[in-house]
Amino acid sequence: MAREVENVYTELSPLELMNIAGTKADRRSRHGLRHEAGEILDLLCIGFMIGGTSYRGIYDKLQKADQAALLRILPLPHGLPHYSTYSRTLAPMDQECLAYEIADFLYQLADHKEGAPEHIAIDGKAIRAALNKTVSGSNLYIINIFNASTQLFLYQMRVGPKSQEGKVIEENIESILCGIPSVVTMDAMGTKKAILDIICNSHNNAVLPLKGNNKLLTENVRNFIIEHAKLDNGDVEHLLDLDGHSEDEVPSAYIDNTQATLYEEDNRKEHPEEGRPINEFTFFDNTYNYKIVSPENQDLHFEETDKKSKVVQVLIGNHWVTMVKTHGRFERREYELITNKELFADARINSVYDGWDNIVQVGMATRYRGVWRHRKGGGQYLQVSVTRTPYLMTQYYSIDEFANYVRGHWSVETFHNVVDKVLDEDHCTARSGFAPENCSLIRKLCYDLLQVLRAQTATHDDETKAETTPFRKVISDCASHLQDLCDFMANRVRSPFIA
Repeated sequence: MAREVENVYTELSPLELMNIAGTKADRRSRHGLRHEAGEILDLLCIGFMIGGTSYRGIYDKLQKADQAALLRILPLPHGLPHYSTYSRTLAPMDQECLAYEIADFLYQLADHKEGAPEHIAIDGKAIRAALNKTVSGSNLYIINIFNASTQLFLYQMRVGPKSQEGKVIEENIESILCGIPSVVTMDAMGTKKAILDIICNSHNNAVLPLKGNNKLLTENVRNFIIEHAKLDNGDVEHLLDLDGHSEDEVPSAYIDNTQATLYEEDNRKEHPEEGRPINEFTFFDNTYNYKIVSPENQDLHFEETDKKSKVVQVLIGNHWVTMVKTHGRFERREYELITNKELFADARINSVYDGWDNIVQVGMATRYRGVWRHRKGGGQYLQVSVTRTPYLMTQYYSIDEFANYVRGHWSVETFHNVVDKVLDEDHCTARSGFAPENCSLIRKLCYDLLQVLRAQTATHDDETKAETTPFRKVISDCASHLQDLCDFMANRVRSPFIA
């Protein structure tokens, strides 16, 4: 629940948090200790926020930093610890205790006004640099809990192989939600009856995708939606998303009537040895008519100006599909939702839904993605992948709400990208003991603090400034104005997400 407006500051400053969390989680032998664990965590956090990406990199940056600014908030009685000390401190540190202590702080930070329920996105991520370097020799896989409403990381859990993700979520989902009214989204790995029951029994809701791990249910729901979409009797509502453009707003001057080589993404994943079909292959077009497409009719001849087009129309079967260019590729998203409550209630009599008692509504998201590819013999073609993903819902939503939850879930991927590319997690060489996940956790705490710093730069006249300020710019400012960063770390933080 949201706190009172006059009490929106976190109970602890980031500096106090790290000292308390470090003290509780420290499992080092006490013999010969010189640096406190909390002091080490403070320096790591500051180091990441001024651009360090490794133990040695943090050590070098802190040596070159304004020592007077650091000494104002950290006593450092033994001077700056050597970079090897960071490793010896993080490796034995209790990763569950540290994650729990930091999560308590982050849940305060993410708090905001009552109203719409929180959107909690759950997604796993591997730390690639730890592959074959951990004791077990397996990839380190971590589940992240992300608040898509406030764009803040909340909590992380370590799992073994990726196949164990659903089991770990099932065991921890109730404690993760902490009684806060939430709508939970995750990938298909977490679409399990037991998880859905726990979410609903704790008075929360879920929007969950169906894929290959629930083949019978996936096909049943997909065919159910397709069948009623073809009837066009108002039972299925449609929404077209062209990344900020409506179909009427697409500038016709940029449209090229091109044809493209197509493959269905789901089929390619199930049969990777087949690759892109050489001969004729089958495909569902946008009007759900089963068509046979012949590659002989897919030859492309593009002028140089065509490659710069912002919009293309792709012939799928006998239907032209408009896609707009975004993030370096052409995209189009379509959403379909069963709006007739009685229709799905009757369909649930089917035995395939047995046990899924909390499902009250189903929908489907169709994603088209087009990327320019080079032919071996020269020339280019537009390779288009199409994915149709059914979704289960535990509450009735409008099609706009459904689309927002589906799209909102992928904000966790933006979070992963920042942690990977800006904070350089994928190249982290920490691998002994619990150091990889503890180092990952501190990076994610830094991500949230950088989010707060970005929000603080926003003004009433320019509310989008925080969203458009790159993380690298914020880190550069932190390095240039270490005194301001030290003041920020030493004071309680006001959540920027409460008016």
